[in-house]
Amino acid sequence: MYVSFILSCLLGFSGYILLNRLNSLEFVDTWLDKETQKNTLKRCFYDTSFKKQTLKELERVYFQLKEIINVQTNKRSLNTNDIRNVRELEEKQQEIKRFMLDVLEDAYWKELANMPEDQRHLDDWDFF
Repeated sequence: MYVSFILSCLLGFSGYILLNRLNSLEFVDTWLDKETQKNTLKRCFYDTSFKKQTLKELERVYFQLKEIINVQTNKRSLNTNDIRNVRELEEKQQEIKRFMLDVLEDAYWKELANMPEDQRHLDDWDFF
């Protein structure tokens, strides 16, 4: 916290915003990790309160990405590197949107349907 405050003083407000954006982008990559998605889908399938909380968080991340994309595209001078970054952010935003839909649709059903019967029984948390 103190480091971000000192950096904001040194770099100004735009440096502070950039630092926060970088931190949030690392967080986006965590959400897009396949193992994290698999575990999150499973937990959302069995826990509706966690599902609601996850959807709120994913929505926040989605709109945060949208805001960053809008700021980047509204810059007066866009170079090729900026355009490439905007495209990457748009791809991440679409992946977050797909993941939100998976959570909404309880996509863990697909994985359960592909499991053999004996393993499906072990996955049912109601038995524990």
